[in-house]
Amino acid sequence: MEFFGRSLIVALLLASTASTAQDYPTRPVRVVVPFPAGIDAPARIAAEKLSQALGGSWLVDNKSGAGGSIASAAVASAAPDGYTLLVNSSALTMYPAVYSNLTFDPAKDLIPIATICEVPLVMVVSADKNWRSVKDLIAYARSKPGVLTYGTAGSASTTHLAFERLRSEAKFDGVHVPFKGSNLAVAEILAGRVDVGYTTIAGAQAGIQSKRLIALAMSGKRRSSLLPEVPTIIEAGFANSDFTVWMGLFAPAKTPQPIVDRLSQELLKALAIPANREQIIRAGLEPLSVPMEQFQAMFQSEFPINQALAKAAGLKP
Repeated sequence: MEFFGRSLIVALLLASTASTAQDYPTRPVRVVVPFPAGIDAPARIAAEKLSQALGGSWLVDNKSGAGGSIASAAVASAAPDGYTLLVNSSALTMYPAVYSNLTFDPAKDLIPIATICEVPLVMVVSADKNWRSVKDLIAYARSKPGVLTYGTAGSASTTHLAFERLRSEAKFDGVHVPFKGSNLAVAEILAGRVDVGYTTIAGAQAGIQSKRLIALAMSGKRRSSLLPEVPTIIEAGFANSDFTVWMGLFAPAKTPQPIVDRLSQELLKALAIPANREQIIRAGLEPLSVPMEQFQAMFQSEFPINQALAKAAGLKP
């Protein structure tokens, strides 16, 4: 009898959880994003599509600071009920390597639910410079060790690590110039006070279109549909220096699996709709639909890779 009693309790709990997931959401869902308004398109697109699919009110909460670790910590410590979610980038997998005072463990305290997009990074220089290829740039850097300056959105940012990956493979020295955001780095590159840097397509597009900026390469494995004429860093001749930045949806650990499954399924379905994919592309991004199990494996695999990259770049927590 005791066995059947326990079995009944388990069955009732499972039925209750499934029912909760079916009714979800019954109150507003907060989607926390570690970026200011204006560059939070992936979070707003995801919230809009999930609201359309599941109903209810979905609110984007911009909580910037400390490279996104403040927003991520807030979600990691939130109630695991599906009503506080996070949209963040692959920067999450860098936190243990670059922050000594983390109050959470990204690998254990957050559940990857679904990818949303890739964020193509483009390497740009001022049109006033004489470089028209990555090899031109590196030839200059090698001829004048320690003279080349490269601007980034901040120390340990994705734009920083993308350039460090190239520098590590191509073996040249330079001077890192960190800024509080890519827009400031791009402004200094345009002015010629900083030589080169990676930034987003959205941040570089106006300068590229006006021909004040020259796009030398894309950081990932694929060319961007918005800049199809710009080669990847692999095509430029540096096979091991690609750096892919993705954006994804996360929940606190121990969020009920039926809710996590439903969020993943609905977001994947939404990203399969051509109009939604086009909306992402218009924002300067590339749609990325990866099943949850594959995303979780990809997420876990990046921690040791970025730990090694941070060490090679001389970054200390």
